[in-house]
Amino acid sequence: MELKLLSNLLSILKMSTLVITLVFGFNTFAFDYNERDKKIHMGATTVLSAGTYMILRENKVGKIKSGLLAFLLTMAVAHVKEDYFDDTYNKEDMEANAVGSAAGVIIPIIFTF
Repeated sequence: MELKLLSNLLSILKMSTLVITLVFGFNTFAFDYNERDKKIHMGATTVLSAGTYMILRENKVGKIKSGLLAFLLTMAVAHVKEDYFDDTYNKEDMEANAVGSAAGVIIPIIFTF
């Protein structure tokens, strides 16, 4: 029991480190995160990425592979939407999509015990 708890705490520490790296290392505050459009982008990609991650995990795909695939697939969908369905390609929208995609992978990892 104690070993599983220690393992879970270590996983949370690793994910926290990843979140800090994403937030500060990639300068995610380059866009106005209070802007309504960016919140919609972050929310939509979080839901899509989390759903993809959980489906992959239910199908016995490993955590790292599931996380990478969920992030990449979500970013691919976001890129297609941004490039083909919008009038102009907005770099700030893609940054918001990256934050949402990362959150969608990190949240289920942190809260899965």
